[in-house]
Amino acid sequence: MSWSLYKPDSIDADLYKERIRNLAEKCNTYPFLIQILVNRNYSDYEIEKILLAPIELLSKTRLSGSIDAGNIIIDSLEKNENIAIFADYDCDGITSGYVMADGLRKVRDALKSISKVIVYYPERIEGYGLSLDFAKRCVDKNISLVITVDNGISALEPTIYLKKNNIKVIITDHHPFSSSESCMDIFKYADAVVNPATSKE
Repeated sequence: MSWSLYKPDSIDADLYKERIRNLAEKCNTYPFLIQILVNRNYSDYEIEKILLAPIELLSKTRLSGSIDAGNIIIDSLEKNENIAIFADYDCDGITSGYVMADGLRKVRDALKSISKVIVYYPERIEGYGLSLDFAKRCVDKNISLVITVDNGISALEPTIYLKKNNIKVIITDHHPFSSSESCMDIFKYADAVVNPATSKE
């Protein structure tokens, strides 16, 4: 995949820069992102649709559980409940943790909520996935909702512990799930599971 960071030679440099600047201001995003989309030959209309109404791009069957997860998050923010995000220590885990935290904080601010949104990146030596130790700390820190990113599809024990302590759990994970008891039972205990591997095409 080419990032296409540089403008084609056939485009007037001043007009090119002005278009990127105007779209970045209109879409309230970084010029770098606009530049990539422009260089991939997206029209202004397509760029605005992608950035200003991204929910329209999602297939509800491709990401089953996403609407439920969104409703749970909004409800928690409106009730000023504290939210903890449990990420992962690898590249996509760190990225997804940042994106989730940044997005939730923007929604929180728009709703004028006073919810705390924290994100936790475990050390590699702690092992992979949502841990029981983290779940216990959430109880102590008055967390009302835990969201996993890039993990959690097989984290049955910590999920059960959180639920027994009246903490809601949203699992967002792209890893394939197996027919093991822990993977199948996660659907019984988690409040929402968002995983493309569990969705209908």
